[in-house]
Amino acid sequence: MKEHWIRAALLNAFALLIVYLHHTNQLLYYIEPGMSLYVKLSSIGLLAAGTHQIYAALQRRSGNSTPSCDCGHDHEHPSHRSKPLSRIKKWLVYSLFLLPLILPFVMPGNAPDNASARLHAHQH
Repeated sequence: MKEHWIRAALLNAFALLIVYLHHTNQLLYYIEPGMSLYVKLSSIGLLAAGTHQIYAALQRRSGNSTPSCDCGHDHEHPSHRSKPLSRIKKWLVYSLFLLPLILPFVMPGNAPDNASARLHAHQH
């Protein structure tokens, strides 16, 4: 059940990061201008996925974690489950998602000055 809450927090954090970067006019420092619309729209999808994870966590807490499609067969297939990850591996994987969330606050998001832009143009 904790995993649903962690996933919800990460997905919603990414959606809110995109909104924050847009409102502070820093989004274009991190993405290509042509992708701006798609990134903004993806925040809606991330928010929807995060909301679904919250719903799944609440369903699991209430004891109703199985799908309720009334199709008459079991949706849990033990033979198709992969080997569960250890706790350390799970936390390591989740911590990798924290890095992109922290970087915009740690690294400066400002446009390059003329000297560094010229240097970059001469190198390529």
